[in-house]
Amino acid sequence: MTSVLATSIGAVAFPLNPYYKTGKELVTVGAKFTVPTTGNIGDQYVLAGPLSFDDRVARIWFGQFAALTSATTWNLGFYYSKDNLATQANLVPVVSGGGNELWSGVSLASAPTSGADLLTTKNTSLDNTKAIRDLLNLGPDHSPVGGVFLVLTNTTTANTAGGVIDMDIEIEEATTR
Repeated sequence: MTSVLATSIGAVAFPLNPYYKTGKELVTVGAKFTVPTTGNIGDQYVLAGPLSFDDRVARIWFGQFAALTSATTWNLGFYYSKDNLATQANLVPVVSGGGNELWSGVSLASAPTSGADLLTTKNTSLDNTKAIRDLLNLGPDHSPVGGVFLVLTNTTTANTAGGVIDMDIEIEEATTR
């Protein structure tokens, strides 16, 4: 049996040696926000970013998820910002005319089952093993300056039932392409 030298936080003691750097790094991004009871059509919530086209959204877990009973059509997709998130007007879909969403027209009217991966539960045909560029069918020349953001958008119904949403988005950061 071989032994492993680890630091007090459980990491390999020689992390800077390329010999010990294999695989991808999984980063968890916390997204906690309150959806107001006076929500409007077009409200957007930035969950994670900026992300590279070579990153992969692995899964979305939640700690708290209010049932947004009156808001029945939500999209989860990729956007880029023309002004570093200073204004919502300059938050633009990466792919216009559709094909930008991981979810499209999803109902969040009932709180999801605890412990479920929200990413694939709401879109069972989603291949979450693909990088963002592959999901969007775009090449490296289409990657916007400043990266892309994962954004939850209320698309067609004004929200009258608010609450706290607390999610952890797991991103597999690209090391190479």
